[in-house]
Amino acid sequence: IAKEYRIPGSGTQYVDLRTHSPGYHIMVYDHAGPNGNYANGLNGELRITCAEGYKLNIRGTIDSEGCDYLRVYDVKETSDVECGVVSGTNTTVNITSKTNDVLLRFSSDGSVVYSGLALTVTIQRQLTTYDLVVNEVEGGTLSIQQPTIDARHSTANPEDTIRLSATPAPGYVLHHIEVKPDTTVLTLYEDEIEIGRAVQQECRDRSR
Repeated sequence: IAKEYRIPGSGTQYVDLRTHSPGYHIMVYDHAGPNGNYANGLNGELRITCAEGYKLNIRGTIDSEGCDYLRVYDVKETSDVECGVVSGTNTTVNITSKTNDVLLRFSSDGSVVYSGLALTVTIQRQLTTYDLVVNEVEGGTLSIQQPTIDARHSTANPEDTIRLSATPAPGYVLHHIEVKPDTTVLTLYEDEIEIGRAVQQECRDRSR
């Protein structure tokens, strides 16, 4: 059963999810919970933080008067960045943060009230796209077969499988391939490479 949290009527409540993995989720409601109407004059916040390398998906519904809003912000060191604002009767919410730290703010004016928020907040893996570039090749050719933009340049995400094609020039044999993600060097020698087949090296995000 998912844990339930409520956005307070005023002030800020903190939720720490940094020990949880992708797929873990919580339920979020306005201050009245799942079975009541919210009040007038609300301006409260729920700040949710998961581990570095992850992001948060906020999905569900809002049932509100047109001047009552759910605003979602990516929390930044300098200033928060709004990544979604939703209002209206039985309106779908589906917002994904760009960071691991989000702020949910629910505000209401002084007129009509409705049943409010019913949200599921789920931790997701934050995928970083990396450039793949073939640099120096001595005594032959090396090309990227998958994923491909062209033979010498492509992009990939963590846990993608990278296929390379190496063709030695006459008089040469394949000795090793160096893979350099950021400042780390991974060297593949001839006994680790299947010559005559597509070379496969699964490059994973080494920051996790």
